[in-house]
Amino acid sequence: MNGFIMRCVKSFAYSVVINGAQGVEFKPTRGLRQGHPLSPYLFIIYVEGFSKLAKVERNGLSVTQLFFAYGSILFGEATNEGSMVIKSVVNEYEKISGQLINFDKSLIYFSSNVCNNVRCRISNILGVRISNNPEKYPGLPTMVGRQKKNTVVNIKEIL
Repeated sequence: MNGFIMRCVKSFAYSVVINGAQGVEFKPTRGLRQGHPLSPYLFIIYVEGFSKLAKVERNGLSVTQLFFAYGSILFGEATNEGSMVIKSVVNEYEKISGQLINFDKSLIYFSSNVCNNVRCRISNILGVRISNNPEKYPGLPTMVGRQKKNTVVNIKEIL
């Protein structure tokens, strides 16, 4: 899939006009940049592909996900097996798509019933930092407590 997309991207040639004179043509070699008109369509194609990978239940475990234009949230079981399933899906996605996950920017959050040694073990398996306070995910609350009405009102105001 990634090879097909890169062939489409590389089939174009660009030139820059400087002081009214057209420069030498050049072809892109590194793919699309943020803001390119094709980016939203490619995002949809890749998200669909990731969703298909994640829905395949491995060892009886599945990965649930939410996708945004600026990131993703993955949900899984807080066990060694669950973290290996997530790692497997992410690795397969990277291999197929050619896109790489930025683990330096990735965080993991656990529910309160997961003990510290399990948290550390899973964090090490996935290679991500543990977050203790996931208050918002780009403008949206990640945790909804007893005051559900207030949360919904705030989301409505954002939209």
